[in-house]
Amino acid sequence: MGNRERKKERGRKRSATSKPCRRKLAAAAMEEWFRKGGLVLEDKN
Repeated sequence: MGNRERKKERGRKRSATSKPCRRKLAAAAMEEWFRKGGLVLEDKN
């Protein structure tokens, strides 16, 4: 369970969500990151 909590702390918006919801959040998060200039996320994906 420690791992689960850790994931929540790292990225609650995309990690602690159901699979279907994850898609919507991922799109919203990507837009936010792109706005901030976080293209590094593309490397992880």
